[in-house]
Amino acid sequence: MAHISDKELKQYFKQIKLLLPLRRKKEKQFLKEFQENIADFVDLNPDCSLDDIYSHFGRPQDVVRDYLSTMDSADLCKQVCVRKRVKHAAAMILVLCLTAFLLHAGVVYKIYLDQKNQVITHRLIVIE
Repeated sequence: MAHISDKELKQYFKQIKLLLPLRRKKEKQFLKEFQENIADFVDLNPDCSLDDIYSHFGRPQDVVRDYLSTMDSADLCKQVCVRKRVKHAAAMILVLCLTAFLLHAGVVYKIYLDQKNQVITHRLIVIE
């Protein structure tokens, strides 16, 4: 039986993190406790493989589905909607800031060109 590597465990946790729709304090606590449970399992079964982890704890999608099933669906929907609105608001603010910066840069460049044309670079002296 092949021993599970740290790389495989990290990949397993990474997949679980990616599948979680929220990253609140509750989810962080769940992940911490889940990692401790798996660490205990690996300590008790040093020759376990990734398949053993899957059979004992479940695949990442199963773990997330079980976790989400324990949550209140109205609260979950509300939190996901809030997160989505915050992302959209942040994107809009970023677009507005970028637009304002580009407009400002255009105005500054136009002022530079106007000033450049007004600077005397050649003087013509006529001696009679």
